[in-house]
Amino acid sequence: MSRYAEPADILDRKDWRDIGDLCSDDSSQVAVSDLLADPKLLAALDDASGEIEAALVVGGRYTVSQLEGLTGTSLAHLKRITCELAMYHLLARRPRLSPDQYEMHSKLRDTYLDQLRTGVNVFALAENIDAGTVHVDGPSVVQIIDLNLMRDQTLHYYPARRMPGSR
Repeated sequence: MSRYAEPADILDRKDWRDIGDLCSDDSSQVAVSDLLADPKLLAALDDASGEIEAALVVGGRYTVSQLEGLTGTSLAHLKRITCELAMYHLLARRPRLSPDQYEMHSKLRDTYLDQLRTGVNVFALAENIDAGTVHVDGPSVVQIIDLNLMRDQTLHYYPARRMPGSR
């Protein structure tokens, strides 16, 4: 499993003081320099990436390798989604700290994951569709003759039967 956003990405997108408060287990705030290697923040980012991959499997539109190859604005959007999901996980550690933020991120999380699960084209990628090989099935000539249909019993009454050529 790859992590789709790093601590620096979430610190670029969110206020580091909020993240520092959420990563702390006591009343002190985790310093911004310590957040880059904070195990709670890394766990939240891993959880978010795992949720994205699980939703991809259900949705079937994208593959993990396609997400790993994203560039440009599509990559920035993937990082945004990952950071929002990670923020939900951080808020879930202490939902009483900010109930309004927790509720907002919960709804946002559900929206993003539902889009991925239902196969909405969230990123600017082609669909992961395998058309497969076309197979034409049907009864063979021998199977048709073995049915002993009315047409076969009354020889010169009906027009000649057209049999499939390759079976």
